[in-house]
Amino acid sequence: MPAAIHLIVPEGNWRQTSKVRRRKPQFHPIPTLQIQPQRQSLYRIRAARTEHGLATLEAMAHALGVLEGAEVADKLFAVVGLLAERTLMARGKQ
Repeated sequence: MPAAIHLIVPEGNWRQTSKVRRRKPQFHPIPTLQIQPQRQSLYRIRAARTEHGLATLEAMAHALGVLEGAEVADKLFAVVGLLAERTLMARGKQ
């Protein structure tokens, strides 16, 4: 049986989360996964500051897609799209 993989997802803005590994020595030996988005962001609630900026839930969907497969990622991307759609609708925007 393969070893368990733990996905650690820091929550916060990019500046905050980018410093987590540096500030927490216990995270230094943990391997990281760099996400290469294969699709345009569905999270239209806030504008990303960079071209490939992602909401935390989208980043998790990409990571789980690598670890668990496209079917798992697609289900989370559907949730992200629905979240954005309903939030914008509640704000009177489309």
